[in-house]
Amino acid sequence: MKGEKPSLQGLDKIKINMFKHYFEGIQNIEVYPIISLLIFFSFFVGLFFWISGLSKKHIQDMKNLPLEDDEEVVTNINKEIEEQNASKN
Repeated sequence: MKGEKPSLQGLDKIKINMFKHYFEGIQNIEVYPIISLLIFFSFFVGLFFWISGLSKKHIQDMKNLPLEDDEEVVTNINKEIEEQNASKN
């Protein structure tokens, strides 16, 4: 019948066929999901190792940061920088 809107299922089939045709033209497309998974997994593994390598003092300082005054924060940061420089020498 004229004037009827295509059903939602019909539109979905058209979209799927459009993307299916587009993706068929890309060579080695099956590699992209694997690469995406590896990047996703690597990010969180790296994040885990970075967090586990933080010192307990640094974590405690970050935990208390919202409760401190600005002057205390600057003082603590300067102390940490001095301690790091002293430990390097």
